[in-house]
Amino acid sequence: MASRCCPNPIPEYNTPMAERNTGETTSLGSTADLDLGEIIFSRMPMGIAILDREYCIQRYNPTWAEFSSRYAPPSSAPLEPGVNYFAHVPGSEPVVLPLYERALAGETIHITGMKLEAGGITSYWDVVLSPLIHDDEIIGILNVSVDATQRMHVQQNLEQRVIERTKELEHKRKIAESLRDIIGMINTKLPIDLFLERAVELAAKQLGAAGCILHHFDLANGFIHHQASYGMEGIYIMGEKRSISNLEPYGAHLYVQACLEGKPTYTNFPPLPQRVDLVQKDPVIPEEIKKGRVALREKFAGSFSVPLFIQGEVYGGLAFYYLEPQEFSEEQIDIGMSFAEQVSVAIQNAQLMDKLESAAIIVERNRLARDLHDAVTQTLFSSSLIADVLPKIWERDPEEGKRRLEELRLLTRGALSEMRTLLVELRPTALADTNLKDLIQHQVNAFYARTGVSVIFNPQFQQDPPPKVKEMCYRITQEAFNNIAKHANAAEVHVTLFCLADDVSLEIVDDGIGFNPDLGGTEGLGLGIMKERAENIGGRIEINSQVGKGTSLHITWSGKNNEEQTNER
Repeated sequence: MASRCCPNPIPEYNTPMAERNTGETTSLGSTADLDLGEIIFSRMPMGIAILDREYCIQRYNPTWAEFSSRYAPPSSAPLEPGVNYFAHVPGSEPVVLPLYERALAGETIHITGMKLEAGGITSYWDVVLSPLIHDDEIIGILNVSVDATQRMHVQQNLEQRVIERTKELEHKRKIAESLRDIIGMINTKLPIDLFLERAVELAAKQLGAAGCILHHFDLANGFIHHQASYGMEGIYIMGEKRSISNLEPYGAHLYVQACLEGKPTYTNFPPLPQRVDLVQKDPVIPEEIKKGRVALREKFAGSFSVPLFIQGEVYGGLAFYYLEPQEFSEEQIDIGMSFAEQVSVAIQNAQLMDKLESAAIIVERNRLARDLHDAVTQTLFSSSLIADVLPKIWERDPEEGKRRLEELRLLTRGALSEMRTLLVELRPTALADTNLKDLIQHQVNAFYARTGVSVIFNPQFQQDPPPKVKEMCYRITQEAFNNIAKHANAAEVHVTLFCLADDVSLEIVDDGIGFNPDLGGTEGLGLGIMKERAENIGGRIEINSQVGKGTSLHITWSGKNNEEQTNER
């Protein structure tokens, strides 16, 4: 389309306002009215342009000219009467032409936040397009535009902040979830070796790794000790010790050095078979060492390691191994470092349980509780910042605003619920001071807020049982909810509590996918630990499940039965 048009003039609209004044009076309603109209046209804060049917600009006000000087590409046709709109704003045809065609068909169009790209310049507009009619014939288009570029940029920045804050909250949720699992293992008083085995498995699954090994650095004696591993069968020998001064043939010297400096390491190995050939053909690596390194390279495509510090000193390191190459994003590295900190704290607490008096353990747990409280408070503060920007999003898109608000509500509720349950975990007096009904209710609230799975809680509570029974019910409920969240894929859970001073019955039923108890492989569900907890205080636990028909767990305890057993003995 040519840059200039020679259309038939638009009657009246193409004539300056002053030239159309024919009256001699200056009263409003004649010449003064028309002069006032000309003043309004020239001083309106929105851009106004009149186009003919060939999309040539016949007339425009100063605001339109200002918009043109700000956004028109340097290579476009100059703005002047008669210039074709698309020659002046090249590249806008896909967006604007269909709208102009609708206006010439008689439709008045309102567009908010319309995006235009012309000559590499992006702008946003609130636009009204109206057909111009003369003698019952549409002779052109009235284009009224408001520059919305700055407003849209502000909205986009706010949306980006919401996305970033949401990612941050999700990151903190993952850390809090892993911390809950580790603290739960601490409170089971597992032997240190078994605890470390479960910790590396949990770490590997949290980081999406297929294998993980935990090393302890015995710097005093110059050894690196393979203390626990997951998914490393046939590659590492558990309990093996190696000299720190002779790690280069094993390919571990850089990893140990980075851990000593408090830094993570990460790398992707070359593709197969190149990464295996490099090891096999390396003359520096002794033949007895090559077997293990080849097995590692054959199975894994990348590795990532983080240091473990306890009380400011290097304890060792966690090395993760992946079946596929990784991007090793900043978020993945941050989660790994955070998890390492939690594992370090967990190891420290496990050591304290073996070496310190119970009073020292309580002090340390209370310190951890304060730290955790501060962390959750920060999460809630971040949530409040997100809430501050939601009104802007709501104004632009109410449905998106509702979705973000619901997401924010669940995150905040989840943080508060997790805080309550973890504080109960860390402060032994909280279990004794809180009645069993409220303890189970905390678990129900935390589970629903974390998973969104519907929970129907039916308590029949008359009198609190002894503290040891409360703790048993609380811990088993916690483990059951963790299993449902991770494995059951349930839509609804029913919890029924019947509680007297000497009789307790607790039933948890889900409608999930269930499992076959006869096939074994249920160690990861913690069923053995549940049964041990119940049996240790004279209780009974019955677990029934069928594939596709959900799982039920029924706990019973009777003080009378325990008294009779004691008298018989």
